[in-house]
Amino acid sequence: MLYSRYIENKGNVWCMISARGEVRHSLHPGFGLVAKTSFCGISYMRIRDIQEIIEAQLLCGDDCLDHEVKDCFACDLISEMLLHLKPGSLLVTSLLNAHVVHTAHVMDASGVVFAGGKKPNETIIVNAQQNGIPILSTSLLIYECCGRLFIKGVHQEDLNLVSGD
Repeated sequence: MLYSRYIENKGNVWCMISARGEVRHSLHPGFGLVAKTSFCGISYMRIRDIQEIIEAQLLCGDDCLDHEVKDCFACDLISEMLLHLKPGSLLVTSLLNAHVVHTAHVMDASGVVFAGGKKPNETIIVNAQQNGIPILSTSLLIYECCGRLFIKGVHQEDLNLVSGD
């Protein structure tokens, strides 16, 4: 899994370092919120940080605001979610049905963001609440939502997808 951490260098610039020790990109602290560094050096955003970055409304999961988001995965196909969603990942989707929350629960996702202004019905929200899955809704489209998260340091794990014949 591609975990990242931020280290401060001489110019007060924060560099994102991959698990392999590669510098991915640098951010100056003055440009806004970046991932918070934990004691072990691995950085994760929290749900409350995600909510602020993507200007989202929290529909359920008030008690989950401090849950860590290890990476991000955006998809509208349940089969792809089951194949690529990893524990601790934030799922960004515009697919609005109960299977999304069930998949997020089974795959131990850190939360679900419904993009494009989509808001799930009460049944889906109750199901998410019972399973401890925070649900956010943003008016941003998936592209903009993922772009903002990427800039702030939330990345998708390297999937190493193999194309078929």
